[in-house]
Amino acid sequence: MKVTALLVKITASLVKVMALLVKVTASLVKVTASLVKVTDSLVKVTASLVKVTDSLVKVTASLVKVTASLVKVTDSLVKVTASLVKVMALLVKVTASLVKVMALLVKDQRPVVFWTLAPTAMKLLVFTLCLLASALAAPVAESDSNEDKVRLP
Repeated sequence: MKVTALLVKITASLVKVMALLVKVTASLVKVTASLVKVTDSLVKVTASLVKVTDSLVKVTASLVKVTASLVKVTDSLVKVTASLVKVMALLVKVTASLVKVMALLVKDQRPVVFWTLAPTAMKLLVFTLCLLASALAAPVAESDSNEDKVRLP
Protein backbone atom coordinates (compact mmCIF):
# COMPACT_ATOMS: atom_id res chain seq x y z
CA MET A 1 0.00 0.00 0.00
CA LYS A 2 2.77 2.34 0.78
CA VAL A 3 4.16 1.82 -2.68
CA THR A 4 0.78 2.49 -4.22
CA ALA A 5 0.35 5.68 -2.20
CA LEU A 6 3.83 6.75 -3.22
CA LEU A 7 3.06 5.99 -6.87
CA VAL A 8 -0.17 7.99 -6.59
CA LYS A 9 1.78 10.95 -5.17
CA ILE A 10 4.41 10.70 -7.90
CA THR A 11 1.69 10.46 -10.56
CA ALA A 12 -0.07 13.49 -9.09
CA SER A 13 3.19 15.41 -9.14
CA LEU A 14 3.80 14.34 -12.74
CA VAL A 15 0.29 15.49 -13.67
CA LYS A 16 1.02 18.87 -12.08
CA VAL A 17 4.34 19.10 -13.96
CA MET A 18 2.56 18.13 -17.18
CA ALA A 19 -0.09 20.79 -16.53
CA LEU A 20 2.69 23.34 -16.08
CA LEU A 21 4.34 22.12 -19.28
CA VAL A 22 1.02 22.51 -21.12
CA LYS A 23 0.72 26.08 -19.81
CA VAL A 24 4.34 26.85 -20.81
CA THR A 25 3.75 25.30 -24.23
CA ALA A 26 0.58 27.39 -24.65
CA SER A 27 2.57 30.52 -23.74
CA LEU A 28 5.31 29.55 -26.19
CA VAL A 29 2.70 29.05 -28.92
CA LYS A 30 1.35 32.55 -28.23
CA VAL A 31 4.88 34.05 -28.29
CA THR A 32 5.64 32.17 -31.52
CA ALA A 33 2.43 33.50 -33.08
CA SER A 34 3.43 37.02 -32.07
CA LEU A 35 6.90 36.49 -33.54
CA VAL A 36 5.35 35.23 -36.77
CA LYS A 37 3.23 38.43 -36.96
CA VAL A 38 6.30 40.62 -36.29
CA THR A 39 8.32 38.72 -38.91
CA ASP A 40 5.49 39.14 -41.42
CA SER A 41 5.44 42.90 -40.74
CA LEU A 42 9.23 43.06 -41.12
CA VAL A 43 9.00 41.23 -44.46
CA LYS A 44 6.40 43.76 -45.67
CA VAL A 45 8.53 46.71 -44.49
CA THR A 46 11.60 45.21 -46.18
CA ALA A 47 9.66 44.78 -49.42
CA SER A 48 8.57 48.41 -49.24
CA LEU A 49 12.16 49.51 -48.60
CA VAL A 50 13.33 47.48 -51.60
CA LYS A 51 10.74 49.25 -53.78
CA VAL A 52 11.79 52.67 -52.46
CA THR A 53 15.46 51.84 -53.00
CA ASP A 54 14.71 50.71 -56.55
CA SER A 55 12.90 53.99 -57.22
CA LEU A 56 15.81 55.95 -55.76
CA VAL A 57 18.24 54.08 -57.99
CA LYS A 58 16.13 54.93 -61.05
CA VAL A 59 15.87 58.59 -60.01
CA THR A 60 19.62 58.74 -59.41
CA ALA A 61 20.28 57.24 -62.84
CA SER A 62 18.01 59.85 -64.41
CA LEU A 63 19.79 62.61 -62.50
CA VAL A 64 23.15 61.33 -63.72
CA LYS A 65 21.89 61.46 -67.31
CA VAL A 66 20.51 64.98 -66.83
CA THR A 67 23.78 66.10 -65.26
CA ALA A 68 25.75 64.68 -68.17
CA SER A 69 23.50 66.55 -70.59
CA LEU A 70 23.93 69.75 -68.61
CA VAL A 71 27.70 69.32 -68.69
CA LYS A 72 27.57 68.97 -72.49
CA VAL A 73 25.33 72.04 -72.81
CA THR A 74 27.61 74.03 -70.50
CA ASP A 75 30.63 72.98 -72.53
CA SER A 76 28.90 74.11 -75.72
CA LEU A 77 27.94 77.41 -74.11
CA VAL A 78 31.54 77.99 -73.04
CA LYS A 79 32.71 77.37 -76.61
CA VAL A 80 30.04 79.69 -78.03
CA THR A 81 30.93 82.35 -75.49
CA ALA A 82 34.62 82.07 -76.39
CA SER A 83 33.72 82.45 -80.07
CA LEU A 84 31.56 85.48 -79.30
CA VAL A 85 34.44 87.03 -77.37
CA LYS A 86 36.67 86.55 -80.42
CA VAL A 87 34.01 88.09 -82.69
CA MET A 88 33.62 91.04 -80.33
CA ALA A 89 37.39 91.55 -80.28
CA LEU A 90 37.38 91.59 -84.08
CA LEU A 91 34.49 94.08 -84.09
CA VAL A 92 36.42 96.31 -81.73
CA LYS A 93 39.46 96.15 -84.04
CA VAL A 94 37.34 96.86 -87.15
CA THR A 95 35.61 99.76 -85.42
CA ALA A 96 38.93 101.18 -84.27
CA SER A 97 40.28 100.89 -87.82
CA LEU A 98 37.18 102.65 -89.20
CA VAL A 99 37.56 105.43 -86.66
CA LYS A 100 41.21 105.83 -87.69
CA VAL A 101 40.23 105.92 -91.38
CA MET A 102 37.53 108.48 -90.67
CA ALA A 103 39.96 110.58 -88.69
CA LEU A 104 42.40 110.46 -91.61
CA LEU A 105 39.62 111.39 -94.05
CA VAL A 106 38.61 114.33 -91.90
CA LYS A 107 42.24 115.34 -91.55
CA ASP A 108 42.77 115.12 -95.36
CA GLN A 109 39.48 116.98 -95.84
CA ARG A 110 37.74 114.45 -98.03
CA PRO A 111 34.11 115.03 -96.99
CA VAL A 112 32.47 112.96 -99.75
CA VAL A 113 34.24 109.75 -98.73
CA PHE A 114 33.81 110.64 -95.05
CA TRP A 115 30.04 111.13 -95.37
CA THR A 116 29.78 107.92 -97.38
CA LEU A 117 31.52 105.87 -94.69
CA ALA A 118 30.23 107.80 -91.66
CA PRO A 119 26.77 106.17 -91.31
CA THR A 120 28.17 102.66 -91.62
CA ALA A 121 31.04 103.39 -89.26
CA MET A 122 28.71 105.00 -86.71
CA LYS A 123 26.31 102.06 -86.84
CA LEU A 124 29.19 99.65 -86.38
CA LEU A 125 30.57 101.74 -83.53
CA VAL A 126 27.19 101.89 -81.77
CA PHE A 127 26.66 98.16 -82.32
CA THR A 128 30.12 97.37 -80.89
CA LEU A 129 29.58 99.63 -77.91
CA CYS A 130 26.20 98.00 -77.23
CA LEU A 131 27.79 94.56 -77.41
CA LEU A 132 30.55 95.61 -75.04
CA ALA A 133 28.06 97.18 -72.63
CA SER A 134 25.90 94.05 -72.55
CA ALA A 135 28.97 91.86 -72.14
CA LEU A 136 30.23 93.96 -69.26
CA ALA A 137 26.77 93.96 -67.65
CA ALA A 138 26.47 90.16 -67.83
CA PRO A 139 27.82 88.21 -64.86
CA VAL A 140 30.94 86.15 -65.44
CA ALA A 141 30.57 82.51 -64.42
CA GLU A 142 33.11 81.52 -61.79
CA SER A 143 34.15 77.92 -61.23
CA ASP A 144 35.97 76.34 -58.32
CA SER A 145 38.52 74.63 -60.52
CA ASN A 146 41.64 76.10 -62.05
CA GLU A 147 40.38 75.44 -65.58
CA ASP A 148 40.53 78.15 -68.22
CA LYS A 149 37.91 80.75 -67.50
CA VAL A 150 36.28 82.80 -70.23
CA ARG A 151 36.40 86.46 -69.34
CA LEU A 152 34.83 89.11 -71.47
CA PRO A 153 36.97 92.15 -72.35
